[in-house]
Amino acid sequence: EDLRRTLADKLAVLDAQIQRFKRENEQSRKLRVEREQAVRDLEKERARLKLDVDEERDRLHKELEAERGKLRKERKRLEQDRERHRQQVSLANRAAEDLAKLKLEHR
Repeated sequence: EDLRRTLADKLAVLDAQIQRFKRENEQSRKLRVEREQAVRDLEKERARLKLDVDEERDRLHKELEAERGKLRKERKRLEQDRERHRQQVSLANRAAEDLAKLKLEHR
């Protein structure tokens, strides 16, 4: 009788331990699944952010090239204006010299 009771008690303890291990294993499995899902979600978010950064970089490069093109056109226009002004000044100086010569000749 004592032996049966001792064995029954040990069996109850072992059954309780088995149930506890099953619960812990199930909890560990759920945590692992949640962690794996979180890792997948983070990888998706990282890929999306990388794509966003790449798109933004491309947009900024295009914008920079457009601005450089505008600057080149503006520099060219300014250079043309400067050359035109230089020619006008040169022409005005020659005209003034010619006028001065004519005034001297008429004296």
